[in-house]
Amino acid sequence: MSSFEFPKSETVVHNVSVKMAFEVRKGEGDGVWKGVLPDRWMVGRVPSGGVVTSILLRATSREVSTLSPLSASITFLRKTEPSEEYQCRVSVVKKG
Repeated sequence: MSSFEFPKSETVVHNVSVKMAFEVRKGEGDGVWKGVLPDRWMVGRVPSGGVVTSILLRATSREVSTLSPLSASITFLRKTEPSEEYQCRVSVVKKG
């Protein structure tokens, strides 16, 4: 049997500034959030479900002023329509 060794590698750490992949800002009215979703988040002809979920969770977190939800269950009842600008509405059912 021959022994195998992984090639030696060098670890390089860089300071990286990461800009948000999409924006979520307060819209007009209670619980309304909006932003722009760039085309790079499309899967085929529709926005990525994971990115749409992230937008919804970010809007929800900002509406209830918490750092992040503990859990979430998202069910898409129909396909998300592509649009450069989006809008979502958050309704708080129960706090605490």
